[in-house]
Amino acid sequence: MTNSLKSYALEACAACALALLAGCGGKVDPAREFASGRSAFENRDWKKAAQHYRKGLEASPEDVDALMMLARCDLALGEIDSAAESVAKVAGTNGSDVDVMELGAQIAFYRKDYDAASKAYERIANDESLSPAERAVGWAGLGVVDYMQISMNPARPELRDKARTELLRATQLDKLNAPARYHLGLLYRDSFGFVEAAKEQFDFFVHLNSKDVVDERVQNVQHVIMPKLREEIARKAASRPGVAKRDSVGCTAILAKADALRKSGNLKGARAAYEEALRKDVLSYPAAVNLARVIEESDKSKTGAKDAYKAYRTACELSPGDVKSHIAAGNLAIKTEQFASAVLLYSRAVASNPTDTTAIDGLIRALRRSNNAKSAAVYQHYRDTLPKRKK
Repeated sequence: MTNSLKSYALEACAACALALLAGCGGKVDPAREFASGRSAFENRDWKKAAQHYRKGLEASPEDVDALMMLARCDLALGEIDSAAESVAKVAGTNGSDVDVMELGAQIAFYRKDYDAASKAYERIANDESLSPAERAVGWAGLGVVDYMQISMNPARPELRDKARTELLRATQLDKLNAPARYHLGLLYRDSFGFVEAAKEQFDFFVHLNSKDVVDERVQNVQHVIMPKLREEIARKAASRPGVAKRDSVGCTAILAKADALRKSGNLKGARAAYEEALRKDVLSYPAAVNLARVIEESDKSKTGAKDAYKAYRTACELSPGDVKSHIAAGNLAIKTEQFASAVLLYSRAVASNPTDTTAIDGLIRALRRSNNAKSAAVYQHYRDTLPKRKK
């Protein structure tokens, strides 16, 4: 054999071997394809990942995990029908698995079949055989479904409250549930107007996703949503009348005098001193809240209730997260028949402490007095299903 013939034969053998390795004329290695698909999925290359999973499934069409991953890829690509087909194949044998139910619910949601999505999420949320974190997925899903329907159903204001309580249940079962934190932040910002409560939830969301520098939602919260919330909070404080003439040193001195007068039983003198302290520093929460308390203690008349309520409202504005002040203000709002204001105050208290039964009961009472029976029923259900505290 000449050198040229030897060379040709060697090249032909090598080409044949390479063809076999590449799958040409040979069998597809599903394990290799699935591994490549997983790698591409982790790199957010959904299209490439889907191609690998489809190729692997040609050789192993019943692989449940691969079908689920293909469905996730297709969902990320917006191929809803293809994703549904994959999940349907899995549901025949694994329909009770949490991840199968959840993915089915997501597909129904993106199809805008909200009833089907809710039913699937309810099944997860109410299955007490599941772990708290798994049930939290169901509650968070229910909250998102109801949140998305708020703007489409202006005649159903209770949807806002339903979404809220569902998202709260999710965070109570699993405080690390990021979707619940994110949507609760949106809900407090856009539907309730609770800027500080929204910021708290978004802070939590960013903390949970601090290692994910790629996710567009995380980037938007960090660089768009949070700066705007901080600006709004600062603007609220700066817009209070008298803020430019604050005398915090003078306020502190008068507060000490007011506290001493109150302790000695001179409530009239204490009230005057707290009023003076608040004039010195319009951002002094101690001056505002103690003024409210001393008025409430010393004047039981209708006028006194109105004055105390006004002072408590100032305290609430200065410290939006103070549960006790909001409950006290809510109680006075009920007493003075300002029921809409009572709803707002109790609701803000619930935002600060979602398991405070005094605040929840006050909110239910205020909603009923405001003729909002449907929202009251939502919070009553939430109240009745709160985990019992150990004594």
